[in-house]
Amino acid sequence: MGCFEMSRHTRRMTNSTPTILIWVNQYKKYQQLIEQGLTDEASVLKTEIDEALPLIDLTWKDLEQAASDGSNSLPGN
Repeated sequence: MGCFEMSRHTRRMTNSTPTILIWVNQYKKYQQLIEQGLTDEASVLKTEIDEALPLIDLTWKDLEQAASDGSNSLPGN
C-alpha cells in the first residue's frame, strides 16, 4: 500500500503544475484589475479564486509567492 500512496502523491504533484500556473495567472489578473481600479471585476475574480483555492490545496499566500517567484524568473518581467 505504501508504494501506491507514493505513486499517487507523485502523480498529483506532476499533474498540479498546470493548475498552479492557471491560478497564478488569475491572481496576476486580479492584481491588474485592482491596479486599474476595476474593483467590481476584481471582486468577481477574487470570489472565483477564493472558491477554487481549497479545491486545489493552495492559499492566497501560495499564489503570492508563486507570482513573485515567477515574475523574477520569467524573461521580459
